[in-house]
Amino acid sequence: MDETLSKIADKALEGKPVSREEAMRLASPATDLNELLFHADRIRRRFKSNEVKACSIISARTGGCSEDCAFCAQSVRWKTGVKPTPICSAGDVAMAAKRTAKAGSYAFSIVASGPGIRSGKELDIWCELLEAVAEAGVERPASLGALDDAQIERLKASGLSCYCHNLETSERFFPRICTTHSYADRIETARRIKRHGVR
Repeated sequence: MDETLSKIADKALEGKPVSREEAMRLASPATDLNELLFHADRIRRRFKSNEVKACSIISARTGGCSEDCAFCAQSVRWKTGVKPTPICSAGDVAMAAKRTAKAGSYAFSIVASGPGIRSGKELDIWCELLEAVAEAGVERPASLGALDDAQIERLKASGLSCYCHNLETSERFFPRICTTHSYADRIETARRIKRHGVR
């Protein structure tokens, strides 16, 4: 048993952050994968138990994104073959949400390519889609890019239950994978979401 690995896991189990040096130790090729998985499972059981919840998503708008995220097939800057699509209809979203609820999903998330909501008219459409998911009786998460306070309030009033807004890498490395928005921009949207009481 690797004592260093055990100590790092114990720290995480106590809710304490790990240092950069400790994180690098976890990522080292010398770390035994089976032991790493053992400790990861200990942490998962402590904070998440053995329950599995299924969430379904719909790509309500695909492709055509102006951002330059190096990893993303949705960007118009990369030749990925992804054809841009318009925003789905409320009827299509409602039907898909009902199907996934019947299959056991607890939530149906609306996701979209793009840097954020571009206009008041577009915000009206996203609100309509969230309201259409209500018919399925499931939670209504979304991932629609950067948001301002007024947009968050409107989405929340339409049933937004939680928001997915990924940080794909560390702040230090972020400028090497994206130049059209910053790590700080992503953090600011996450903070706004939290201030408005959305998970």
